[in-house]
Amino acid sequence: MFVEFKWLSNPSLQTLLCLLSEGGEEARVMGGAVRNGLMGESINDIDISTTLMPIYVVSRLKEKGYRFLLTGITYGTVTVIINGTTYDVTTLREELGTQGRHPKVSFGRDWKKDARRRDFTMNALSVSMRGELFDPLNGHDDLEARRIRFIGNPEERILQDPLRILRFFRFFAWYGNSFFPDPPALKACNHLKYLLNQLSAERIWTEFSKLLSAPDPGRALFWMDQIGILSLILPQIESGGIDTLSRLVKIQQQEKWPSDPILRLMSIISPNEEGINALNRSLKLPKILASRLITWARSVEPDAHMSFTEFEQFLYCGEILGIIDRLSLATARELSKKNDQSAQIVGQQLYRLLKHGKTWKKPKFPVSGRDLLTLGYEPGSAISIVLTQMEKQWVDSGFSQKKKELLGILSLKSTS
Repeated sequence: MFVEFKWLSNPSLQTLLCLLSEGGEEARVMGGAVRNGLMGESINDIDISTTLMPIYVVSRLKEKGYRFLLTGITYGTVTVIINGTTYDVTTLREELGTQGRHPKVSFGRDWKKDARRRDFTMNALSVSMRGELFDPLNGHDDLEARRIRFIGNPEERILQDPLRILRFFRFFAWYGNSFFPDPPALKACNHLKYLLNQLSAERIWTEFSKLLSAPDPGRALFWMDQIGILSLILPQIESGGIDTLSRLVKIQQQEKWPSDPILRLMSIISPNEEGINALNRSLKLPKILASRLITWARSVEPDAHMSFTEFEQFLYCGEILGIIDRLSLATARELSKKNDQSAQIVGQQLYRLLKHGKTWKKPKFPVSGRDLLTLGYEPGSAISIVLTQMEKQWVDSGFSQKKKELLGILSLKSTS
């Protein structure tokens, strides 16, 4: 069977595949690029497998003057950079056993043995430089059925790397086409879920955030919740959180909002600062994401009946991003109540504020301490008090008072 992928005809890729196939060797594109190409999905990375031993891969790259990095040479992987595009080239191998997440490997020339060490059948597909599709483990049938199935014994695959539990649910969220996951896979994930405690927080969050970014992660999270995996990695999950997430996803799809994994995380946990601090510690979230969650927890949901002027004053006095996150969730909550007319009205009012808040630019208070010094105020706490009072007056005016007007009012007060 031959396939046509536009990206496969890229001259740089063809040159590299040709180089790695000289002298009776063979090189193919493997895994995700082939899977996504067959599904019509976007291609992010192109991974190449070859029968050529790592030392000879390096030798041929040097001979041609290609840039490369020895990113995983112990496991047979070399990263090649051609015309700004990177390709991971890995020698065929067989895993002889594992030590944690570090497998013992033996390099070889057997494509089927190399395929068997992978996680899911749809990831064992490969394609030659001419477009010939190789399917040693019937992954094409699973791919067409959108069925996520481990290669061989699911428990053996998970024991090799427990992260595959989360990868299974992530793939189910992205590529699965039924409500029910593969029963043997689900059983194995349930039986070995305790192994998740062996994983680093960074690996768990990376995989979980990819799951949350899926078009609709609800089904995957439902089954993770059913077998106790979700509460294991996310003790802060709220009762009914998955239903809240589903409502948010529907609005995101309807209004073409981006699939924001942090907003989706907010939808399934409580805005409790203590709980969020515990979550940040357990998952070791990047500082910018941790800060966003804390800001959301500290923010207050605005009243749907506010005028734009009142809302702008509310935004000015609070944390804009936290308020926007609160508004996004509140809008999704109300608009999802399709049979409740009053909720629909509130939802539209909230949405009106949300759209306004996303484009609103916080104005700068026009008066500074230096202006007050020029008027004869002595340096010290008195200036700070006066500035605070003036800023409140300026906000109450709807930010309409200009610097000259504010200083003029201050001058009148000081002479009276």
